[in-house]
Amino acid sequence: AVFANLALAIIGYITGFEMFARLNIYFAVWSVIPFGSWDGAKILYGGRMLWFITVILVAIAFFYSITVV
Repeated sequence: AVFANLALAIIGYITGFEMFARLNIYFAVWSVIPFGSWDGAKILYGGRMLWFITVILVAIAFFYSITVV
């Protein structure tokens, strides 16, 4: 769900739906937190390097949505 939200955010920015893109990025930020049965915990237990790369990608998208748009 994290990568799907990032893909939908990119599509939203390209098509001009900035609010839709921001909501997808915010949901990706919450989903990457490794808590309970959330996606972040599943990614973390699958591999720490994959989780770290995912967190970096989500952080870049988050800061882009805050500063640029």
